[in-house]
Amino acid sequence: PFHRDKKWCAMPVGKMRRTASKCNSARKRKGKPYQLPGGVTLKGNAEDKPETKLTRGKILQRHKREWKQVRDKIDELQQYKQNIGQATPSQKKLKKEVREQIRELKSDMEKRQARELEEFDLKTEKEEYAEIAQLVAPPLSKLEQAQLQDMFAHLLPSDGSQKPADAMTE
Repeated sequence: PFHRDKKWCAMPVGKMRRTASKCNSARKRKGKPYQLPGGVTLKGNAEDKPETKLTRGKILQRHKREWKQVRDKIDELQQYKQNIGQATPSQKKLKKEVREQIRELKSDMEKRQARELEEFDLKTEKEEYAEIAQLVAPPLSKLEQAQLQDMFAHLLPSDGSQKPADAMTE
């Protein structure tokens, strides 16, 4: 059997198999589906996208990507350190500086990511408490607020400060 673009192929005429060049070109296009000539993309800006709720899982995924970048940087530094050699004291000093740089990269990343997770956990905890408070004790109407102020007016000072009247006389 013969195909239009091939001289001879073992596949039947209606069933053409993909060649490597077609697969590679499809793979290249896959990453940039809307790219125009000159490197201009049609993808929207981050501002155009609807805001999604930040979750702990998304933060952890971002942290994994950041760790991958840090590991790549560390690998580059370690490769550089191996190429330095050990003959002179200045080379030993340079190796020590690279080791310190690697140590700082790791510790900074660990501290920053731990801080981000802690801040996120505190924020979500406060939001959860606020939601529970709304469910347990819904906000008072203006009439109810006025009634409560009238009931406890004798406890509040007359000059408008927050201290009770009993505490001011002491």
